Amino acid sequence: MKIKSRALTCGLMLAIAGAAAFAAGGEGVIKEIKAEQARFIGDINKRDYDKVVAVFDDSYKGLDRDTGPMTLDSRRNMFKERFASTDVSTITILETNVRPMGDNYALLHSHIKVAYQPPKETKDFWYTAVYMKSGGKWKVIHEQ
Repeated sequence: MKIKSRALTCGLMLAIAGAAAFAAGGEGVIKEIKAEQARFIGDINKRDYDKVVAVFDDSYKGLDRDTGPMTLDSRRNMFKERFASTDVSTITILETNVRPMGDNYALLHSHIKVAYQPPKETKDFWYTAVYMKSGGKWKVIHEQ
């Protein structure tokens, strides 16, 4: 009985240590993804096309709430049209939750507000993105 008890105790200690190690690594992923999103939104607000589209992985597949499925090319075109427009908007992140999914994937869910110049009705919505670490960099592989 003592052997089973020791094995159970050892197994429990290993599980707790593993969970703590994942939690510590998970906190790093959360900070990294939040920083990536802040840069992305900042680049959109600055209308910096090259930096904005650089966040997307070649495997990107998105879903637009109005038009349906999006390819990487259609997403790039959306930004070209947005930045060529005379409508100017500022995006603000109101709230962000990140869920690490291992070392190389993370799910981001953010509450976003978009304000326009000249002033018109603001938009308030939830944005979801899946990030994948590729070549040491976080890239967006899906958003909706």
